[in-house]
Amino acid sequence: MKILLSFIDGPNADLEYSSNDELEIFMNNSNLDGLEIVRCGGSEVVKSEKVIGVHLPFFNFWIDYYKGDEKRVIEEFGDLKTAKKFYQYEPEDLYKYFLPDLEYANSNSEYAVFHVADIRNVDYLAQDYHYSDIEVIESSIKLVNKILENSNFDKLLLFENLYFPGLQFNDVSLAKHLLESINHDKVGFMLDIGHLMNTNESIKTEDEGWKYIDRIMDKFESLKEYFKGIHLHTSLGGEFRQMYKNNPPKLSEDFYKRFEEIYHYVSEIDQHNIVKSPLANKVIEKISPEYLVLEFSSTNRNDKEEKLYEQMKILRK
Repeated sequence: MKILLSFIDGPNADLEYSSNDELEIFMNNSNLDGLEIVRCGGSEVVKSEKVIGVHLPFFNFWIDYYKGDEKRVIEEFGDLKTAKKFYQYEPEDLYKYFLPDLEYANSNSEYAVFHVADIRNVDYLAQDYHYSDIEVIESSIKLVNKILENSNFDKLLLFENLYFPGLQFNDVSLAKHLLESINHDKVGFMLDIGHLMNTNESIKTEDEGWKYIDRIMDKFESLKEYFKGIHLHTSLGGEFRQMYKNNPPKLSEDFYKRFEEIYHYVSEIDQHNIVKSPLANKVIEKISPEYLVLEFSSTNRNDKEEKLYEQMKILRK
């Protein structure tokens, strides 16, 4: 099992680390095997030999635009011009948005990660779902196959779960259907622990969360071989989900202002805390992933390094 750190490959990395050598010293001292990167403009300090995985870019809401549902697109964006600027491509060409990162992953990494989910910002807090899990999965299958059709990607492609319509690991047959419908030989899942915990709003403690994860994995025993990776963090966002569902806050009418506002609420729900429960190691061992990606949130370099050292210490217990 390779232990990786989720890392934003962008200009801020150059501000936190003066050189690739400095970043490598930190990684070596932490006993990390490499990085899973999110490419956000690139940096000078991240070298390809340290990249094991690439998290592809993602839109939390895209199906309305992809299907050409102008009414719902305008409800979210205010007008079609803003939507086209946001997505950068016409609906039929949306697959092109993902190609540069997929090609980078093909040349420099062992796997790529794709989110299977859809929820508009205007509907996120109220949990006002327009699409079902199967509808999101079918649209994702169509888009991913179009992406693959236009690339030479031959590495492992992993699908990540979230806690709104799409891949939520609440139905074995849907997850199996997703894998079987992708025109690619090397497919699997990147199990996001915090996201899966958030699907159960009754969870109050991290121990309860890990017991829930364990029960879900028992249900998915027939697909165990496809759980290639874990995004490791915890989230006890159920209380916030219930609160905002019952009393959704008033958000700005302006798309970009609302986009900024929603981030605050997302961080309350999708918490990305480090793992502290003694139950974690047993469940991780049971899943037996090839990649264990530490995906806790941090505010700066010192915060990141302190949390990493603490997380590694807990995992070694």
